[in-house]
Amino acid sequence: ERFEKEMMDLSVNIPLEKALDLGWQILADCFEAGVTIPVYKGLEVTRAPLDLFDSPAWHDNAAETLTSILSLKAERLVLERQRELVIRELNTTSQRVNLFEKVKIPECKENIRIIRIAIGDEQTASVTRGKIAKGRTGQPQEEDAA
Repeated sequence: ERFEKEMMDLSVNIPLEKALDLGWQILADCFEAGVTIPVYKGLEVTRAPLDLFDSPAWHDNAAETLTSILSLKAERLVLERQRELVIRELNTTSQRVNLFEKVKIPECKENIRIIRIAIGDEQTASVTRGKIAKGRTGQPQEEDAA
């Protein structure tokens, strides 16, 4: 909507370079660069209070070990998710780069070549038309040079 309002509206009259700059700014504002990945911040575990007289001596060590195991598993899950997201984004980026390198840039180069040929032909035709018009008026071309 913003692009249509600021760029495509017929009442908008801005120079080409300004339009390109504005188009890039609109794109930058509308899209986020990169990929958002989850970050592991830690695991909070609450344990029920233990009666030191009713529980065995190894119970505290076992609870701490289990807490660290759970924390490591949670961190591993977050890291795996990060890896999946980065790999997917890398694949998408590679596809886009290949698209531009192998398709879009060659197409643009070919279009530029065709435009240059057309401009050259147009310039040649305009020079020829000028000479024909000058010849019809009956003025010699050498007098204009002097």
